[in-house]
Amino acid sequence: MNIELSTITRDGQLIRPDVIPYILKWYKDYQNLLFDDFYPTDPQEYAKAIIEDLFELEPFFWVVEIDGEPAGLVYLNEWYGDGKRRHGCQFHGILDKKFQKLGIGTAVGKLILSFVFEDLKLFRLEGRLDPNNKAMIHLGKNLGFKVEG
Repeated sequence: MNIELSTITRDGQLIRPDVIPYILKWYKDYQNLLFDDFYPTDPQEYAKAIIEDLFELEPFFWVVEIDGEPAGLVYLNEWYGDGKRRHGCQFHGILDKKFQKLGIGTAVGKLILSFVFEDLKLFRLEGRLDPNNKAMIHLGKNLGFKVEG
């Protein structure tokens, strides 16, 4: 199984329009986990708002692909630091139900941890989890996250 994190925007341009239908579906299916009540209810306005978000998150938004098939998304946001450099951020991700419980979340989590701590040299990575999602809490603990608050 080949797991890849694919960038879908570059320099303000959409380079992977083929994955937009997947992203819109995942945002709709998992909207209670991904954002607050700020998105429009009109389907066209909703899609436009999601796509605008992709560009705002550039270059820290990726589609998870398994053997070339879109399987989920991950992104980093809510950056913080002291003005001279970034110290940490939040990590968000979802996997389509078809790809859950196959070890993919662990593999993607390790890729993100390596990128955040080795490449970006951050000190802290946070993840907001649904307290009822036992599988995600277990995954987070296995990746070295600690429960706070």
